Amino acid sequence: MNNIAKKLFSAAVIVCLSISSVAAYAAQITPSSTSITLGKNDKEISFDIFLEADSAYAGAEFGIKPSQSDVEFKSLVLSDELQNESKVQTIKDGCLYFGFFSNTNKYSTEKKKIATLNYTYSGSGIRTISLVESKIVIVDKTGKTNGDTSSSPFTVSITRQGTSGGGGGSVRLLSPDPRGRRAEAGGGPDLRHRQPDGFYPPSGGGRGGEAADRGYRPAF
Repeated sequence: MNNIAKKLFSAAVIVCLSISSVAAYAAQITPSSTSITLGKNDKEISFDIFLEADSAYAGAEFGIKPSQSDVEFKSLVLSDELQNESKVQTIKDGCLYFGFFSNTNKYSTEKKKIATLNYTYSGSGIRTISLVESKIVIVDKTGKTNGDTSSSPFTVSITRQGTSGGGGGSVRLLSPDPRGRRAEAGGGPDLRHRQPDGFYPPSGGGRGGEAADRGYRPAF
């Protein structure tokens, strides 16, 4: 095999290994509804977040942000499975950051409900609530944490009855329409991923992070 062929072969191997590495940590983060239409007198909105991973993991972090400040965060309720886990939650620059974690890869791969998010909105314009950041954390054999931030973001669109927008499918509303009707759900736009400073824990040793015996601690 000549030098050119050897170089091409080596490059192909590196590309394949890189793709395999990314696929090993791939995760799907989705909302229960991507479009919510509020009734004339509705103010409160509720939707769930789900996570499905390709491999067991030690924790996950999320950044959720409304498009305007008049969509106000009210509460976050973790699923029953995560109620007793170590967790963090804060709001920075209008973005809700929250997560849960362990020092081992104890969370299984199947799709699971992570949390229910509750907001209020009383305006009439179209608004959105989006996943703008995420990180799935895995502890490797050396005890260091590795994080995958490649999960696709999502956007939940919010419209008011009588304005443009809306879709099909039902969603849960905390404040029912006085006429007994429920909100509707359908498709919504996407949002490009971003990673501002201060959300992810400091890394060391390449993509590694803190030692597992010290416990994983997000830095937001």
